Amino acid sequence: MIAPRAASILIVALLVGASLASPARAGTSIPYRGSFRQEIDAAFFDADASGRSGLRVSPSKLEAYRAHIRRKLRFVTEHVIHSERIDRKSSRKKAKATAEETDSAVALEHILDLLDRLESSTKLAEAYGVAAEILMVEYATRSFSEPLSSLKVPIHFKNILFEWTLPRRSTGRQADREASNLVNPDTGEFLTPDELAEMIRSEADLSRLEPPTSSPFWRAKDDISKVDIRANYLRGGAPVHHGLTAVFPPYEGARFDYRRAHKTQSKPKLDVFYLDEKCRRKGKSKQRKCRRKYKLKFGMETNADPVANALLGALGFNADISMHLRNVRIYLGDTSY
Repeated sequence: MIAPRAASILIVALLVGASLASPARAGTSIPYRGSFRQEIDAAFFDADASGRSGLRVSPSKLEAYRAHIRRKLRFVTEHVIHSERIDRKSSRKKAKATAEETDSAVALEHILDLLDRLESSTKLAEAYGVAAEILMVEYATRSFSEPLSSLKVPIHFKNILFEWTLPRRSTGRQADREASNLVNPDTGEFLTPDELAEMIRSEADLSRLEPPTSSPFWRAKDDISKVDIRANYLRGGAPVHHGLTAVFPPYEGARFDYRRAHKTQSKPKLDVFYLDEKCRRKGKSKQRKCRRKYKLKFGMETNADPVANALLGALGFNADISMHLRNVRIYLGDTSY
């Protein structure tokens, strides 16, 4: 399967981050709760000396976090520059341009922009939303490696022997597992676990509840039943791809030029270039302007990803745009290991 280079690591993070919250007994206008809320407070907020709002954005914590992100960005950039110059014999200018295009560098630059937004936020609920997005995006910049072999065997046995079942319906005790940023449509305030538990006991349909319209990972659709799933998926229906149209190589037998491999994430992926026949006939310098970058993935994900992501996009969530391809060819050029 091949997917165009995009912000695919911030979405996961955004979807996962919103589910990290633990139960709490209070909280109305401010999103998130429990351990995630505590992490937000510890990173960005101090008690308000006036005692009026309870909390305020801490200038010292904000500056410390900004310095942390800048150090991280310098480390990532220099690491890629060094790698490009050693492995690919690139000039420093070209290596720097490559470094600035990496997913991690783009995400860290985005965090710096979000920190500026947080610093200028005047409403506490808005500030919490921005702060949560900052933490979730930074989570996405962390590398994931393969689990220890000592853990793999027990996990495989569990998957084989455990009888997986789905509960027929939620109970009041499971209210703390629901999303922590669902909004009461009548008041516009965030629902507490107690309110969600009561709704579950009364057999209310929680699927009709929505996050706030300012959510960084979701946008409301007017009528999901009328969404053209394929057109929405491939023609910029998701918020992160708004107004963009996905362009893919031929379904059968596409040829790609290898760029590099991602070895640190949970499953290997390849960065590749695609050049159509017209582009390939041009000189090397002109090819750089007409070639397109993609990310190539292998295995079971090649069938599941396009379907799952298309459905997520139809619901209003950000999702990678991807397509299943057959019999692709990858040319390694002068790459050697």
